[in-house]
Amino acid sequence: MSDSRLTALRWDDEYRNQRYVDEPPLPFVERILDTLRADASAWNGTGLYVGCGNGRNYLPLIDAGLVLFGLDVIHGYRTTFPVTLGMAATWDPELVERAARIAEEGWGLAERRHSDLRGATNGLRNDPDSRETFLVGDQTPALYSIIRNPGLAKALRLLQTQGRDAFYRGAIADAIVAKMQANGGVMTKADLGEFQSEWTEPISTNYHGYDVFELPPPGQGFAALEMLNILEVCVPKFGTSLAALGSSDPQYWHYLVEAKKLAYSDLFAKNADPMFAQVPVKELLSKPHAASLCGKIDPNVASKPTVTGGRESGTIYLTTADRWGNMVSLIHSVFGVYGSRATVAPYGFVLHNRGSAFSLNPNSPNIVAPHKRPFHTIIAGFVMKDGQPFMTFGNMGGSVQPETHAQHMVNLIDLGMNVQMTTDAARFTHNQNSNVLSLEANLYNLVGAALKAKGHDVRSVNGGAVGGYQGILFTRDPRMPEPNFDRRAAAEDLPVNGVYRGGSDHRKDGQAVGW
Repeated sequence: MSDSRLTALRWDDEYRNQRYVDEPPLPFVERILDTLRADASAWNGTGLYVGCGNGRNYLPLIDAGLVLFGLDVIHGYRTTFPVTLGMAATWDPELVERAARIAEEGWGLAERRHSDLRGATNGLRNDPDSRETFLVGDQTPALYSIIRNPGLAKALRLLQTQGRDAFYRGAIADAIVAKMQANGGVMTKADLGEFQSEWTEPISTNYHGYDVFELPPPGQGFAALEMLNILEVCVPKFGTSLAALGSSDPQYWHYLVEAKKLAYSDLFAKNADPMFAQVPVKELLSKPHAASLCGKIDPNVASKPTVTGGRESGTIYLTTADRWGNMVSLIHSVFGVYGSRATVAPYGFVLHNRGSAFSLNPNSPNIVAPHKRPFHTIIAGFVMKDGQPFMTFGNMGGSVQPETHAQHMVNLIDLGMNVQMTTDAARFTHNQNSNVLSLEANLYNLVGAALKAKGHDVRSVNGGAVGGYQGILFTRDPRMPEPNFDRRAAAEDLPVNGVYRGGSDHRKDGQAVGW
């Protein structure tokens, strides 16, 4: 299944220090359960929250209505590196039962999932438990065939009846430890049993009057915010604006790419687990810091990144909102496609390989260490305007996430695109290691030659290179009453006080649905 760190964005002192493991308040349950795992931003009427189940080298098990995190494996599953873990679990018995039934009865294997599975098949064959769980006769299941995972159903029902202890102290913990130790790992049940989730704070910047929120370190969210700051502060120094240039002008793209290089240089130099390293987020997200970088942008010449780095991964993003005004932005991943490709039997989930994002450089703040969280790629975005929720959004795709988050904000705020148009528009991605600039084909045909003339190493790519987006935008109607956020909300059948609009990327499986 998929990797994890739960992040539910909230800021209500009443709930700040509570851990909702058994019976969270109903609006909070509904908000989080639609999010399934991982990194999530969530508004519930009282505020924006970040509940972090970000593990100390953890493994995730997730499915509908369930958020789980566990151990991490360094560079594949055959490892002797001592690992720690993280799991945050918030669930509703009914939703867990629905997920368990789907696992038992099966679901259709659609195009993107089939492509991912086909690419991971050779690796899955190397692990007997993965071979039995995910393959059919040692082969990739056929496109549009029904696939089932009864082992995962078993795990879900253990959680349904025994709660988080099933994962950390019970039968699932036994199976995780057995899998690790059988393959040279040194994880113990004590490692699993000692983990506790935590609430943390979102990070944000104001971009042209909109408050854009991201997940804090060790996530890479601050790079998206720093990129926006650089664009807001530096582009006017060249006597123009992104809105004035527009997306058909090569200069527009040159400024975006140069801002990306500067923000990612700070990201790869300074991002790490803040419990082990000083990550100067406040300084990095200040407008003066952005101003100090403007001199590094030459409007006519492409630069070479001062710091390299980058990680690819297999991720999904989803967002949801309801009639009470709750909004969720969630992303989850097992890092690589099918993670470590090692499955925990008899429970049907893979161990992820998020630990491979650690550095082995002793001078890096992201140097590997016991009980430390690695550099995290997955981020979920949230936007507010005048203190009220405005938009949830995300863009899966490993290292492309911060640069694409910034592109979506520029599309909506500077160019006036709507929630669907921003993903219909072409995007770029820049590789900080090779300094190659990848443009989707239509964009390459439009501005590629001009950017090459500025010194960019440009190539044309298809949509798979720029990840996949989803978004929900909320337009409040001031004539309608504010929804209430206590238990009365469950019984009242009132419409939300505004209009939701959804957008979904054509580059992947996915859709915008209302009901």
